[in-house]
Amino acid sequence: MDIEVLAVTAWSLLINRNAVHRGDPGKQAATIVTEASRHMEEYCLAWAPSSPWPVRHPTSWSLPLPNIFKVNTDGAVLGRLDKGRCGIGVVIHNDKGQIMGALSKRITYPLGAMEIEAKALDCMAIFTWVLGLHEIILESDTQVVIHAIAGTHPASVRPVITGTKTKISKFRSWTAMITSRNCNSAAHLLARFADVISDCTNWVEDTPPIIASQVEFDVLNLGSAPV
Repeated sequence: MDIEVLAVTAWSLLINRNAVHRGDPGKQAATIVTEASRHMEEYCLAWAPSSPWPVRHPTSWSLPLPNIFKVNTDGAVLGRLDKGRCGIGVVIHNDKGQIMGALSKRITYPLGAMEIEAKALDCMAIFTWVLGLHEIILESDTQVVIHAIAGTHPASVRPVITGTKTKISKFRSWTAMITSRNCNSAAHLLARFADVISDCTNWVEDTPPIIASQVEFDVLNLGSAPV
């Protein structure tokens, strides 16, 4: 075991012991070790020295180029990791800012932050393809996801990312961009909304009520240039 993982494991064991002393349910040793390794993978990948994909830090959402569809995606862990509640949000706009599709999906098995972001990306690829939207720009506020698409993916998400790359290779054109959380708010809201649904809800050429205000805000505060 690497010294870094050992240190994180020791820290996690201490946190778990304190939780048990407070009367909270503790975690199994195997779960703690697995989570420690996962946290180190996420940390190392997030702090990778360079990215082969464009990185933007906009303050407002922007329109895609003509005839391109912008797909914002997000994944969220909705509770304790061992409870197995995660959510996925996907929002698709056309070059006029109109909603072409949106999705909120609940995942009922335990995934870490990196795994649910990878799963969200895979769900995005399927949903967008089914809608017949094959020229896309993908935006995520998670560097891990974009790095994974570029080929730098840790073992824990390799099967999902490999499948996703196969799916998006069939698109006529696609680009992946790292964006800010402010520009990904609608997708994040749908990922959180998954906590109150039983499985999956999607909208086609309709705006989900849960994100109506955010979508209106994004369109009224459009960035100066399409991307």
